[in-house]
Amino acid sequence: MLTIVIFSKDRPLQLDLTLKSVELNLEIPHTCYVIYDTSNSRQENAYDRLICEHRNCTFIQGLNNGMCLEFILLSTKDPFFMLLTDDNIVYKKVKTTDQDLRHIFSRDIASLSLRLGLNITKNDQTSDKRYARPETESDGIHIVWNRMQMTAGSYWNYPLSLDGHIFMTSMIRPIISDIYRQNCLSHPNKIEQMLQRYFFEVPSYMASETTSCIVNSPNNRVQELVKNWHGRIFPANPDCLLLEYESGRRINLEKLKFNVTCPHQEINILEGIE
Repeated sequence: MLTIVIFSKDRPLQLDLTLKSVELNLEIPHTCYVIYDTSNSRQENAYDRLICEHRNCTFIQGLNNGMCLEFILLSTKDPFFMLLTDDNIVYKKVKTTDQDLRHIFSRDIASLSLRLGLNITKNDQTSDKRYARPETESDGIHIVWNRMQMTAGSYWNYPLSLDGHIFMTSMIRPIISDIYRQNCLSHPNKIEQMLQRYFFEVPSYMASETTSCIVNSPNNRVQELVKNWHGRIFPANPDCLLLEYESGRRINLEKLKFNVTCPHQEINILEGIE
C-alpha cells in the first residue's frame, strides 16, 4: 500500500527512534527502505548493527547519484509513497487507514501531510507569533485546504516535502525521474530543493489529519549543503549520540514529551535515552 524511504546520515540513534516510531504508530501496510551514508568506520559499524536490529527494513548504502531512489520508485507496486528523514518522529498514532488514503486522494490533492494539523499554530518554535492558517474542510479525521490561498513557502503551501508527506506514487514517480535525469539526486537537501520546481505542476489542494502525527526534531546538523537552524533549545551532539548507541543505549519514545505546535520543533530526545 505505502512505500517509505528514509534518508539518513551519521545518526544511528536517531534513525533507530524514527524506525521504531514508524512501526509503533503507522498501521498502514508499508514497505520501508533506508538510504544511508556514513562519514567514518565507527558510523558504518553502527549502521551495520542497526541493520541487524531492523530486519523488516531494507538498507541501501549511498544515494548513488539517485539511482537507488529512482529504482525504488520504478519498481514499487504500492500506490502511495512517503519520504522521511532520520530526525523525523511519528510521535502519535496515525489514524489514516489504507481505505482513507484512496478516499482522500480521490479529491485530487498534491499530498497528505502528516506533519500538519490544527495544532500547528507556529512557524517557529521560539516565536510567540501565531501562524496564519488556511480555511479548511473537515470530515472529523482529516482536513483539506486550497494551498494556493497561502503564501508560497508556508508550511500550508509546501506540498513537496521530505518530512512525512504522502504522495500518489503515480504523481511523484515522474517528478523524481525528471530530477534524476538532471543529475540532481545526489543529496536529500538537493532533492527537496529541486522538488520545489514542480510547485505549480501538482494539484492545488493538500490534506492532513486534524492533528499532526510527525514532527521533525532538528537537534543537530550532519550536512553542510544547507545551513538550517538546529540545536537552539535541545542540542544533541552526533558524536555523543553515536557513543550512546555504541554502548547499547536507545531512545525510548514513551519517555519523550510532545506538545507540538510547529512542524520543525526540537524535542528533548536526550531525556529518552536509556
